Amino acid sequence: MNTRPEVVPLIDHPDQYAGEERVAIVATHAASPGSGAAAEARRLRSWIEFLSTRPTAITDLRLASRVGQGLLAAVAGQGQLRSLGVKWGPYDDLSPVAQLSSLETLDLQGASRVESLTPLLGMARLTQLTLSQVHRVPDVAVLSELVGVTSLTLGNVSPGSDTGLTVPHLRWVPRLRQLRCLSLPGTRLVDHDLTPLLDLPDLVELTLPLRRSYRRQVFTLADRSPVFASLAAEYESYDAWRAASRT
Repeated sequence: MNTRPEVVPLIDHPDQYAGEERVAIVATHAASPGSGAAAEARRLRSWIEFLSTRPTAITDLRLASRVGQGLLAAVAGQGQLRSLGVKWGPYDDLSPVAQLSSLETLDLQGASRVESLTPLLGMARLTQLTLSQVHRVPDVAVLSELVGVTSLTLGNVSPGSDTGLTVPHLRWVPRLRQLRCLSLPGTRLVDHDLTPLLDLPDLVELTLPLRRSYRRQVFTLADRSPVFASLAAEYESYDAWRAASRT
């Protein structure tokens, strides 16, 4: 029997919500052309009112268009959420997210105006965290306090941007003792030392940019760690592809 993945409804007005647990909403851009700025502003206001004042059955919410601070603040009214995804936007204060005490999965894309991750640090149930383009955060090492996180993606996973995220070092990562998956796409490490990752006892998946500055370390550590062995295989595959492309 073939099992198809569950379809997540994409809706652009609260009137279309029919009690689903998983939804993706378009609150700031029209799903149909020609709506006009006034209609878009009315739709945004209706979503802010809906999310901030009405209890729903939604447990998995994706904000699938531009997200300003007002819309993100409204999400705090959905305390039952277990998963929240934000596509992108000029939001800058994560305090409303911190009010979602049941949240287990948080995916913040295009978070280029966020300056502090501190509001997230009290989220005891959070296990999966994605932070993309947090260029203004002065010290991502504060994430080491999220000791319950098992999957962390940090860097640049947002389409349409090629700006890398600078991370000073990885010495803070081993404090996340339950970490099983670590992905650092589009990052640039100031301190290239990867050995702190050897202290993660349960790490089974590691994704790093295949930078020349990491290569020697990766192959040296491949004998000590399966995740580094997998990275070494990726380097070899990339080398083979480059060689083939020259012929």
